[in-house]
Amino acid sequence: FGTTSTALCDVNDTAISGGFNVTSQGGQPGIPDSSLPVVGFAGWFAQVLSQGTGTQADTIQAVAVCFDNPPLSQP
Repeated sequence: FGTTSTALCDVNDTAISGGFNVTSQGGQPGIPDSSLPVVGFAGWFAQVLSQGTGTQADTIQAVAVCFDNPPLSQP
């Protein structure tokens, strides 16, 4: 089965790139299936096809690199 993750940009910002990190819980490592911007480039979506189940299922964390459109975000 697939495990998904979405990383969103701040409102009005644009995803210019992205990726993912997969954590394997043992056994066969998961197979990355998707890594792409979400509709409107508001963030990044990623999916891994896990080779394990239950406590042995792999996890994925999407990462978005966002362009900070005006007004600029405050730290």
